Amino acid sequence: MASSDRELKYFMARVADQAERHTDVITIIKSIIEIGPLTSEERNLLSVAYKALTGNRRTALRTVIAFIEDPSIQPQAERISKLQELKNKLLSELDDYCKEIVELVDKKLLPSATEAGNKVFYEKLKADYFRYSVEFKDGNERKEGSNKAKESYKVAMDIAESSLSKANPQYLGLALNYSVFLYEIDGQKTEAISLADKTFKNAVDLLEELVEEEYSEATLILQLLKDNVTLWTDEQGTNDAS
Repeated sequence: MASSDRELKYFMARVADQAERHTDVITIIKSIIEIGPLTSEERNLLSVAYKALTGNRRTALRTVIAFIEDPSIQPQAERISKLQELKNKLLSELDDYCKEIVELVDKKLLPSATEAGNKVFYEKLKADYFRYSVEFKDGNERKEGSNKAKESYKVAMDIAESSLSKANPQYLGLALNYSVFLYEIDGQKTEAISLADKTFKNAVDLLEELVEEEYSEATLILQLLKDNVTLWTDEQGTNDAS
């Protein structure tokens, strides 16, 4: 009974994903968690759903902030007030989703994770959502969330370093996100460039070990790492020159 019930739930989660009913996906996957540890397909659906919901708010926040900072709008107090209201609403929604997934990982997903790959996935998930939650904050709130993100990234990296190939897409995705965190949130720009560059160089010679599906995913991430190294190095060179 549990098996067929789970299969039906997973099927409906896939349908909800295709229909872009992201909150429905989350509700269904949460019910599967009560049955047992998630498969890689189930956890990916959960990850995609939260990424869509938070990504929508992050994009909206960038748009609203651009309006707030527009010199032609700043003198108009009534418009600025309404924009601030919208910004605060979006920040609250983003915070709620980030807290929700972190709590789910801590209370349900990590405790049942036995394989190294699963532990890496969930620690990275935690770190990513701590990062998203502080992206538009400053002061103590930003510092506190940033420290939590860094701690989870480090835990994930430690596990990945000892258990995954340096060309494994999961390892590469983790290193990519950690380097972005170091550069954009933590302000450790030199360390970020070093990590991205080292990850790229270490993986290139190992690509032939991967199966076709992993190879395709790995090459996409490697291109992102390479692009970031180029962009960040140029930015640092410009800053040094100015």
